[in-house]
Amino acid sequence: FLAIDAEGLDLSHIDDPAHLVVQDWDRSLQDSQNLCSFFIPSILDKTLCPEGKHVIHVYSSGGEPYEPWEKLTPGTEEYEAYKKERVE
Repeated sequence: FLAIDAEGLDLSHIDDPAHLVVQDWDRSLQDSQNLCSFFIPSILDKTLCPEGKHVIHVYSSGGEPYEPWEKLTPGTEEYEAYKKERVE
C-alpha cells in the first residue's frame, strides 16, 4: 500500500474502490505488463488515513525484465533515456 496526497483530487465519482486495467483481453492476464489492478480502500473507509490523503494498492502482472536494466547505472543519461522509453 502507498499513501498519496489527494488534496484537491476529486474521487467522489468513484463508487467502487477496485479497478482493473487490461491492455489486451486476448492475452493471458498473467502476461507481463498486461494487467494492472488498483485498490483504494480509503474511498470507503475515511478512517484509514488523514483528510486529504488516500491509500492505494497497485498490482501489475509480470513485470519489467531485469536484463536490459542490469547494465545501466541509475542517474546516467542512458539510464534516464531507457526509463523514459519504457514508461511510454
